[in-house]
Amino acid sequence: MTIGWFIYFILLLAGAMTALAAWKGAPYVPTPKKAVEVALDLAQVKAGDTLVDIGAGDGRVLVMAAKRGAKVIGYELSPFLWLLAKITLLRNSVKGSVKLRDGFAANMSNVNVLFLFLMPQTLPNLMRELQKKLKPGTRIVTYTFPIKDWQVEAEKSIDGVGKVYLYRVK
Repeated sequence: MTIGWFIYFILLLAGAMTALAAWKGAPYVPTPKKAVEVALDLAQVKAGDTLVDIGAGDGRVLVMAAKRGAKVIGYELSPFLWLLAKITLLRNSVKGSVKLRDGFAANMSNVNVLFLFLMPQTLPNLMRELQKKLKPGTRIVTYTFPIKDWQVEAEKSIDGVGKVYLYRVK
C-alpha cells in the first residue's frame, strides 16, 4: 500500500508541474518540423552556437539544432515532457542537456540563439527578464507569436504551418 501511495504522489506532483508549465505560458503543442527548420535557417544556427529552448517539449528543436553543430540546452517544467525530451536526445544520439526547471531563471550568458514557442501574454514578461541576461547580438526566434514591442529583424510565413519571427538583442 505504501508504494501505491508513493507512485500516486509522484504522478500527482508530475501532473501539477505539467499544469504549472501550461499556466506559465508554455502548454505543450509540438512545433512542426518545417517550422523548426525555417526558424533555425532564419537564425542561421551553425556549429559553435549555443541554442536554448525554453519549454523544450519533446526535444525536436534541440535535436535539429544539434545536428547543425550547435550546443543545445532545453528547459522544461513538465516531468513527462522533460523525460520525453531526454529520450528524444538519446534516441537521436544527440549531445545536449534538458533541465527540469524554469528556463525563465536560467543563466543566459553564453547563449547565441534562443528559441521560443510560448503564449503571447508570456513573451513580454520573459523578454524583460531575459534582456538583462542575454548578450547583445543574441538571436531570438519565436514561432507563431511575435514579441510585443520588439523590432522584428526578419519573418517568414510557412504555408499551412504559421510564421517564424527573428529578433536580435541590441
